[in-house]
Amino acid sequence: MLPISELKDFIGDNSMAGEVETVGDGSTKKQLRILVTATHEGEGCAHIDKYLPAIVKTGHSIAFVGWDREKKMPKVRTEGKVVYKLIFRGWNYGGKNLLFALPLWSIRLFFHLLFQKPDMIFAIDLDCAFSACLANCFRLRRIPIIYDIRDTYAIRPTVPWCLRKPVQMVDNWVMKRVEKIIVPDETRILDDFKFKDKFTVIYNCCRDVSDSVSPERKDRSGKPFSILATGYLMKYRGIELLLQAARHLPEMRILMAGHIIESDVQKMVDAHRQVQFLGRVPLLDA
Repeated sequence: MLPISELKDFIGDNSMAGEVETVGDGSTKKQLRILVTATHEGEGCAHIDKYLPAIVKTGHSIAFVGWDREKKMPKVRTEGKVVYKLIFRGWNYGGKNLLFALPLWSIRLFFHLLFQKPDMIFAIDLDCAFSACLANCFRLRRIPIIYDIRDTYAIRPTVPWCLRKPVQMVDNWVMKRVEKIIVPDETRILDDFKFKDKFTVIYNCCRDVSDSVSPERKDRSGKPFSILATGYLMKYRGIELLLQAARHLPEMRILMAGHIIESDVQKMVDAHRQVQFLGRVPLLDA
């Protein structure tokens, strides 16, 4: 789970308007209304599974706005202290249809945010941050935005080369208008970024605890050579190459956990004798 301390610079000072809450010693603190938005249903994604519990522990009020790509979730639900509202449905996760779906999502999110009045918006990736910044252009009072970049769109392998420069221009426009930018590692902060002072790294992985592991557990004698593959298991992330390489190394064992979008990759995984696929694993179980 994400340590609360890593979010204090963004939401821990209670400095913006919100409901006043009386705490145990009789003093008061301001409770922020934080709107978190992402292009999924709000669960099964490591970022959201880490961020939402961490924000809840700060004592602020949270609403999640998302996209039910597989039409499998109720439009409105409450889990714990988080209210989830799914304002867009269908289109799944892959395919050429997304060329139409992503602009429609951005438009739908823009109009939704235009009539919301949170104290802060936490936008995951460009397709949410753009709509949030655009809605701010039509407000008398700007809402602070935290922009979480999981993958820089302009350098994604799935983005055609002819669109990378325009996408980067849009991304620069967004970065100029947000308060803070979160990235999962230092390699995402390119040298030519104009807004490097806004960037903060919150690592997208578990902390290294290898020093606390006993020598007996580290000893791999007599055990198969094993590889762990997690997250979005897709071709452009090298999953197909990994499966092909394993056929030449019969002693290799592959443990997979995460989300497979491409049907042909799913068939390869199901048919591969060296693969143990666990599906989506809750963050705490992982």
